Amino acid sequence: MSVAFDRALMWRRWWWLVLTGGLVMLVYGLVGLVRGDLSTLQTIAYVCFTIGGVLIAVSVYFGYRSYVAKRDEE
Repeated sequence: MSVAFDRALMWRRWWWLVLTGGLVMLVYGLVGLVRGDLSTLQTIAYVCFTIGGVLIAVSVYFGYRSYVAKRDEE
């Protein structure tokens, strides 16, 4: 097996966990934005919001790629 195949297999199994983590970070960022009256808290919220969005985008991308690869194998 190649390294790329091993990575695709890993993403096929774990992309939902990354997606869940990204959603949790987005919720934390939104709560921080809504309740944030301190500039430090707002900064942390913006950072978490950004990281959460990136994690969601990456996990959806790799999840879709693994779905297409699995569909093409069949």
